[in-house]
Amino acid sequence: AFLKLGAKAGTCPPIAASTIDEHTGSTDAELAMQCLEFQAMLTQTPHMLPHVLPVDASAEDVDVDVNLSFLDAYVSEALHSGRAQPYQKPEDDDDDDDDAADGEEGCASC
Repeated sequence: AFLKLGAKAGTCPPIAASTIDEHTGSTDAELAMQCLEFQAMLTQTPHMLPHVLPVDASAEDVDVDVNLSFLDAYVSEALHSGRAQPYQKPEDDDDDDDDAADGEEGCASC
């Protein structure tokens, strides 16, 4: 919460800075890393805070490319150079449907 409030204000209030400083030595590695990264942003690139930690990021639309077309050139080049093989869809073996097809319910004691 301190990080987003600091990003919104463009500065870090003293009480927040004190709390962040305190947690840079935390035994929780993730918490310590987040505090160290925030300190670095505050001191080295404070103008980037609103971009890195936008206040209303949860309301932003995310464009999803379900076909992963941004990988087309990479895949084509890998196929052409021999570093990759064309995708072959696995055959459907229907192993999980065998019991139902035989009329069994899958329970030996039923």
